[in-house]
Amino acid sequence: MLSVPATAFLLESILNAFGGAQYSVGWYLSRADVLIATAFLVIALLYETNRLARFLSASERRLSGLISGVADALIIVDSRGLVASVNPAGASLFGFDAEALAVRRSRGCSPSTTW
Repeated sequence: MLSVPATAFLLESILNAFGGAQYSVGWYLSRADVLIATAFLVIALLYETNRLARFLSASERRLSGLISGVADALIIVDSRGLVASVNPAGASLFGFDAEALAVRRSRGCSPSTTW
């Protein structure tokens, strides 16, 4: 993708060499080509961001499927001590549904707080 700005820079240099003076046709063309190169760069960045978002979404779905499919209780706790994720086996172990368990602190999950 860096070939677009490099091509724009080369084209601008050539147009400036032939156009020379400011406000000549070459000067305006070199400015137009920078705008076009910038537009291509923005479009390429948006495309790449969209591609990475789709990849991340697919990865999250796969991980969620793996966690849900495990027969053992899995509880994922974040650095603040909040339950970030729980699989169905973990929710049934503590007698909560997964959504109610996800907003609790890890110590509040079990009746005895001896974690």
